[in-house]
Amino acid sequence: MKENKHSVNVHKDGVDFESPKKSSKIAKKFFVNPLINYLPKRFLLWLFSKTKSPLLKECLVKAGSWKTMRISYENRPHVDLMDKFFLTFGSFPMALRNRKRLVAKKLTACIAAHEERPLHIMGVGAGSGSNTIEALKTLKDEKIYAKLLDLASDAFEYGKSLAKEAGLPDGQVTFIQGNALELEKHLDFTPHIVKLVGIIEYLTDEQVQELFDLAYRVLPEKGSVVVNAISNKHGNDRFVRRVFNLHLNYRTPQKIIGMLTQSGFSNFLPEREPLKVYHVISCQK
Repeated sequence: MKENKHSVNVHKDGVDFESPKKSSKIAKKFFVNPLINYLPKRFLLWLFSKTKSPLLKECLVKAGSWKTMRISYENRPHVDLMDKFFLTFGSFPMALRNRKRLVAKKLTACIAAHEERPLHIMGVGAGSGSNTIEALKTLKDEKIYAKLLDLASDAFEYGKSLAKEAGLPDGQVTFIQGNALELEKHLDFTPHIVKLVGIIEYLTDEQVQELFDLAYRVLPEKGSVVVNAISNKHGNDRFVRRVFNLHLNYRTPQKIIGMLTQSGFSNFLPEREPLKVYHVISCQK
């Protein structure tokens, strides 16, 4: 992970995270965020039409898509000034990379808590499965299997290529198209871990509670859930709603833990990444 003049590496609990430098935080809080949150939408769209930024272009098509995740994770050199500005001062690309590292750590810890082999992971709303594949690449255990469910299948080919690049054997990662709330239809095994990352911020409280209840029902005793919470500390909510039509449901870790408790889970271990945009929570049945 390379540092640049706007960010630093932060090593915490065995994970290398990214964090903006103090000067960048100040510029973002007092200049960048007020500017993009309140400049006229028409002007911002005109400005963005002039850039070749892959991330900005994809956000205008479908913000929050697996393609925006892919571009954020890859973190390639900027292509023009607007791309540099967006990648430097946008909280989401850096926070998403931090979330990926934290999710991989949490999955690895949950796997270590289970002695059973074969061990099964069920990823819900998984997209390309990059978070799960990252953990499997680190563990190098061919008796851990991941079944990854998503409503849309357009990320699956890319996910398969990630699994191949990671050196995972055929059949260790399987992609399934389907509705998260119909999870039981797609289970031909008992999952030891259910991963709900990057999905609940798009669901209502009622849908999230139903999903947590469903996870509790399909897991065995001591089975684990890994889920994320998202905060509006990124400071761009007005901007992403107006310009990208991205409407996120923000919930505190305490709110999510309360909902998980209602479903029957316990032994909560929440951790946050340095930008405080994402928390990742693990718990047990």
